[in-house]
Amino acid sequence: MARSHETSLDLLETLLDVYRNDTEGLKLDLEAVDLNILAEAAAGKLIELAANRRLHISLNYGNSDWK
Repeated sequence: MARSHETSLDLLETLLDVYRNDTEGLKLDLEAVDLNILAEAAAGKLIELAANRRLHISLNYGNSDWK
C-alpha cells in the first residue's frame, strides 16, 4: 500500500512537471558534465541487476577525449 501511494505521488509529480513545462516553458540549467563520471554512475547502479542476469558490464574509455 505504501509503495502504491509512493508510485501515485511520483506520477502526480510527473504530471505537474509536464503541466509546468507546457505553461511556463522548459527551464534548463546547463552545465558541463563529465561523461566518464556519468557512465560510471549508471554502470554502478546496474552492476547488481546485470550480475543477477549473468551479464557483465564494463566501461572502456579507449582513446576518447570526451570531458
